[in-house]
Amino acid sequence: REAVLAAVRQDGYALQFAGEALRRDPEVMLEAVKQDGWTLQFAPPDLWEDRCFAAAAVRAHAWALQFAPADLRRDRGLVLAALECHGLALAYVAGSLRHDRDVVFAAVRQDGRALQHAATALTDDLEVV
Repeated sequence: REAVLAAVRQDGYALQFAGEALRRDPEVMLEAVKQDGWTLQFAPPDLWEDRCFAAAAVRAHAWALQFAPADLRRDRGLVLAALECHGLALAYVAGSLRHDRDVVFAAVRQDGRALQHAATALTDDLEVV
C-alpha cells in the first residue's frame, strides 16, 4: 500500500497498475486524484457510493463530475462545490440543474464560458449573464 501511495503521489496514472483492492481504497484513489484528476476513470463504481469520497474527489478535481454516477451529478451540494472550483464542470451536471439559476450563476461567476452549458432559458437571463 505504501509503495502504491508513493507512486500515485508522483504520477496519478500509476494507479492503473495497482490491484483492484488498492483502487478501491479511498485514500489511494484521492492521492492519485490530487496528482491527476483524470485518474478517476480507474475508480470502481462502488467507490462513488461513498459520499465522503465523492465530495473529496470533486473538491480535489472539479472535472470529477464526468466520472460520477448520474445521481451524484444531480446532487446540488456536490455540484455547487465543483462549480466553485471550475465553472466549466457545468458540462457534466445533470440537465435539471442546468436550469437552476443559482447553479448556473455559480458556474458563470467562476468562468463566464460556462454559460455555453446552461439551459437555453437562462442564457438570456440578465441576472445570470
